[in-house]
Amino acid sequence: MQRNDVTPASEHTPEPGRDLLERFHRGDAEAIDALATLFFDDVMRFSRSMVADEDAAMDAVQETFLRLLERHRLFDPARAFRPWLFAVCRNTCLTLRRQRAGQVAKVIALDEDGEEAQRLAADVPPAFEAMIRREREAEALAMLATLPEQTREVILLHLFEGLPFREIAEITGRPAATAATTYYRALADIRKRMEAREGADAGRNRRHAL
Repeated sequence: MQRNDVTPASEHTPEPGRDLLERFHRGDAEAIDALATLFFDDVMRFSRSMVADEDAAMDAVQETFLRLLERHRLFDPARAFRPWLFAVCRNTCLTLRRQRAGQVAKVIALDEDGEEAQRLAADVPPAFEAMIRREREAEALAMLATLPEQTREVILLHLFEGLPFREIAEITGRPAATAATTYYRALADIRKRMEAREGADAGRNRRHAL
């Protein structure tokens, strides 16, 4: 994550209308331009979380929309567009990173189940999720940047882009239960780290007051 310019999921670009998606599927140039304009900010934000710097993120954005132009016939207008778009963007970012690093990215295998995800969800109050969404919570966002890439992308897609775990599973190629477990475990860890830091700060303040 390169910048703290996240936005609550409710403010992100909604799913396009069926007419626009059908025109895109047919290869209509105006429809493709319209989708690129609508989703540029979302794709740029996601790309920043996946690649090393601003220039690389812009390359990923341009390549993502180029792939949309090339693969418009592969999209089914009856399905949701946003998960498909983020899947294309994710694959583009991973390809660019492999090209830059000269090595194949490793995939971490996870085997958590849905019950574990439900248990972890109980430890993360909705208010804490809302707090992380707020741009001014720089501390929480800085902690997000320290998380493993596969964890960070799940948080970005669910918390900041508003995608359900089922659609995240389609994008990342991991089970929905694994995505949910990864998400709630990471947020619980961030919450504990923030509480520990607040406790340490309070202790120092008490000592200084004596």
